[in-house]
Amino acid sequence: MNTMNALRQLATRRIAASAVAATAARADPARLAAASVPRVAAAASWAQIARRTFATEAKDSPIMPPAGAAAPAAEGEQPKLTPEEIAVNHEKALKLLDEGNEALANDKVQLALAKYIESVKLSPTSEALFNAGNVFLQMGRTEEAMAQYEDSLELGEHPDTLVNMANVTFMVRKDVDGAIALYQRALRANAMIHGPEFTPEAATMHGEINFNLACISDVAASQLPLPEKLDEAVEHWVRAERSFAEANKAGIERAEMLMRNVVAKRAGKVAEFAKKPEAEAATETKA
Repeated sequence: MNTMNALRQLATRRIAASAVAATAARADPARLAAASVPRVAAAASWAQIARRTFATEAKDSPIMPPAGAAAPAAEGEQPKLTPEEIAVNHEKALKLLDEGNEALANDKVQLALAKYIESVKLSPTSEALFNAGNVFLQMGRTEEAMAQYEDSLELGEHPDTLVNMANVTFMVRKDVDGAIALYQRALRANAMIHGPEFTPEAATMHGEINFNLACISDVAASQLPLPEKLDEAVEHWVRAERSFAEANKAGIERAEMLMRNVVAKRAGKVAEFAKKPEAEAATETKA
C-alpha cells in the first residue's frame, strides 16, 4: 500500500468520525463531565475532542461586560446586551448546540446544521462552529466547512479542527504545502493542550497526526523534479521518516512499513543521482 492510499483512508475516517463522535457521549454522564473540565486538563483522543460539543467551559463563553447598565447603542447598531442577557443567550446557544447534536445522532443533518447556525448567532462557541463545519463537510460544501473551521479557531486552537482543515487542504484544494503547515500546527496545538506528558488517547492522536504529516511529506517529495530539487525532496523524506517513527511509537498501523519504504526511497534517490555525475565525468575523461 502506498502512502497516498494510506493517507486517504485515515483522513477520510477522521473527517467522517469528527461530526458524529460527540453523540456517543450523550448518554454517558461520566464522559459528559469529563468534557466540561478545562481543556488544558482534558484528554484529547479524536472522539474526546469531538465531545467538546457538550462543553460549557468559561473559555468559550462570551466576555461579560462590566456590571451596570449597558451603554446606549449608536444609531443603526443593535442595542448592546446586558450581562444577564448575554448569559441567557449563551445558555440558549448551548441548548441549541445540544439539540443539534441530537438531530445529528438521528441523521437529521439539515436540522442539525440549522441548530448549530442558530447557536452561533446567539453566542458563538468553537464547538458549534466546529460541528457546523463537519456537517458542511458531509454535504460536500467544503469551502463553507473551511470558513466554519477558521471561525472556530478564532475561539480555540484545537487539533481536531486543524486536522480536518489539513485533510481538506490536501484532498480537495490539492495544496500540499498548506496541508503540511496545518498538520504541523495541529501537532503544536495537541502538545500545548496536553503538556509534556500525553494521556494514551492524546498520544494516539499525536501518532495519527504524524501519520498524515508523514504521508503528505512523502507526496511532496515525490512531486519535485529530480535531481534539480533533490535537497528539498530529501528534507521532505526526512520529515516523513521522523513522523512515521512517531506514528509507529503510538501504535498506528502500517507506520513502520511506510517508514521503511521512505528510508529506502530516499537512500535510493540520493545514490542514483550521486552516481550520475561520476559516470558523466568518467565519460568525459575517456573522450
